[in-house]
Amino acid sequence: MELAWDMITSRKPMTIDGGLAAELESRGFNLDDELWSAKILLENPEAIKDVHRAYFEAGADIVITASYQVSYEGLLRRGHSQHDAYTWIRKSVMLAQYAQEEVQRANPDSGHLLVAASVGPYGAFLADGSEYRGDYSISDKALYFFHSQRIIPLWSGEPNIFAVETQPSFPEVKCILRVLRDHLQERSTWTHHVPKPPIWISFTLRDAEHIADGTPLAEVIDFLNLEPWVVAVGVNCVPRKMVAPALRHLATLTDKVLLAYPNSGEKWNASAHEWESSDECDVKSLEEYMQEWTQAGATMIGGCCRTGMRETQTVKKCLEPVVTFSKWGRSELKFVIELKNSSEGFASINRQHELLGHVLTINDLAMESTPHTFKIATIPGDGIGVDVTQAATEVLEKLASAKGRGMFHFEFEEFDWNSENYDKRGWYMPEDWMQQLKKHDAILFGALDQYINLRPSRILPGTTSPLTSCASNPESLDWLIVRENSEGEYSGQGGTTHASSPFTAATEVSIFTRPACVRTFRFAFEIAKARKRRHLTLVTKSNAQRHGMVLWDTVFTEIAQDYEGVVTWDKVLVDAMTVRMVNKPQSIDTVVATNLHADILTDLAAALSGSIGIAPSSNLDPKRVNPSMFEPIHGSAPDIAGKGVANPVGSLWSAVEMVRWLGEGLRSQQRHGDDSKDDVGKLMEDASDLLMKSVESVLISGIRTRDLGGQSSTVEVTESVCKEIEKMAA
Repeated sequence: MELAWDMITSRKPMTIDGGLAAELESRGFNLDDELWSAKILLENPEAIKDVHRAYFEAGADIVITASYQVSYEGLLRRGHSQHDAYTWIRKSVMLAQYAQEEVQRANPDSGHLLVAASVGPYGAFLADGSEYRGDYSISDKALYFFHSQRIIPLWSGEPNIFAVETQPSFPEVKCILRVLRDHLQERSTWTHHVPKPPIWISFTLRDAEHIADGTPLAEVIDFLNLEPWVVAVGVNCVPRKMVAPALRHLATLTDKVLLAYPNSGEKWNASAHEWESSDECDVKSLEEYMQEWTQAGATMIGGCCRTGMRETQTVKKCLEPVVTFSKWGRSELKFVIELKNSSEGFASINRQHELLGHVLTINDLAMESTPHTFKIATIPGDGIGVDVTQAATEVLEKLASAKGRGMFHFEFEEFDWNSENYDKRGWYMPEDWMQQLKKHDAILFGALDQYINLRPSRILPGTTSPLTSCASNPESLDWLIVRENSEGEYSGQGGTTHASSPFTAATEVSIFTRPACVRTFRFAFEIAKARKRRHLTLVTKSNAQRHGMVLWDTVFTEIAQDYEGVVTWDKVLVDAMTVRMVNKPQSIDTVVATNLHADILTDLAAALSGSIGIAPSSNLDPKRVNPSMFEPIHGSAPDIAGKGVANPVGSLWSAVEMVRWLGEGLRSQQRHGDDSKDDVGKLMEDASDLLMKSVESVLISGIRTRDLGGQSSTVEVTESVCKEIEKMAA
């Protein structure tokens, strides 16, 4: 969601898709139905996904979901249950996300693509043309309920943006914003940090200065200017010739981003259920209109009803920058960007081209820029934590110098929060520990609001598993275990009564909440979907724990419906899972388990992989609100602390995951005009692969600590990995 905020507020030119219905009709689907395109959502969801994908491939940066005209009432009238309605509305977001992911997998250079959840007006449900008039009568309470039933499942699908579109009524816009605000407040009681997807609001118009219900745009925008959550305003489903005057008027009322996605100019005949030609049909070309709209300040442009792929391709072509930049100083770069965005608009492009005289690329300019610094908090803690943390920092410094090419480096800050200092000063961490850690990009040994613990297990080259079945086929043990990291059996709830009596009783209460289950399972399914086998195993104990674990199972099966045909899954009791890990390792791919179950199973997984000393873990905040933490799963091992024999591989593998996580985050936060961030992100992902290969190469060479059957010390392994990094990076 942060990516969407950055892309929109940077005023990067972005192409919005064309009409979903128009493309479906061109493919032979009959939409003569009060549900309109939602009819196809129910009958042939794969067709919806295919159209979304086609729009992305045609050049759209944003596709809008098929939820415009879908509602609980409409689905209930068709005989669907409330649960069905919730599922289908949420699935409208998931289908667009599937298309988004397919395009990005097929073409990694496709750039950042976004999904906007459509929140249409009440008039769209009525299907009587009133979304172009705003003259329907409904009580505020009923309207609030109507939109709540749609917005909650849309939100659960985690769209990048909320597109509150084709809005004819000022009271309805205020109602929708109240629903969104109230839902945010409710979700904030579930978790400390709730990311806000940005909102755009687009209107149907009576004229260039009034929305369809007659309210002056000035009055509406005065209200929206006080809503920082609303990042863009504009018009949609209006004739093209009305767009430029409306945009020019909006530009005098607000500093928010401006958008426009008009229709073809035809008019909808609600009684005949058909589009009719009118004097609003265009006499100018789309290219000519594009020049007017960009000059008026629009940076997000697309099409609505009766527009399709051809219009999307035209919009994309008109918004594409004519020049890219390289081998120029920053003052020249700034000048070119300002000229490109000046009021001269497209008419200035040819003069720019003549002025520059040659084509530039961003990469060389990026090489001359200041390197990106990642601030890493290190908390060595106790025992061998000191040794392995030092090994990780040394290897990361070597990685930055050998592979970073001057584009990134790490800045470490160590925190002496350990048991020894606790004995001296009476506290482990200061009261402002969270504020201190949140200043950093990542943590080596630490903790914050990190609700996912991700633990990979595989047999590394140069190591052996105690499982004889893996001797000839080590690839058969390649698991990724997702651990719910915020509640469950480690919630810290319970108490002790009658402590000094013979009847002492103690309780340890497990806490399971639907929101935590939902976010964990959705993360697990997404991780499984990205892996080759696309299989997810749910670990449970609902046969004996009949409340929390039953909720755990129930929510899982609900989320699984969104991934039907994409990810296969099965359910295993935790005790049976231990047997399966030993006897049938090849049957396991991705696993999701509770806090306690995953804690135990991952120790077994590490041992089966060769040693608990090699196992990494990532404590993630997938929303990237807080820095994530990376650590080996082993404890402080006081029996070997300070002897120089601790295995650093678990810490080094954790460092691999940290570098990859930071690189992915940097790429997702790329801002317009600074493609160097994307370059650094790619470089860091390459660097994480190089570090992993260096560790594996050292193990293959026989340089291993005692737990892996070798005789090497912690320092010897670390130095060997540093040398291998230099060799591979050369």
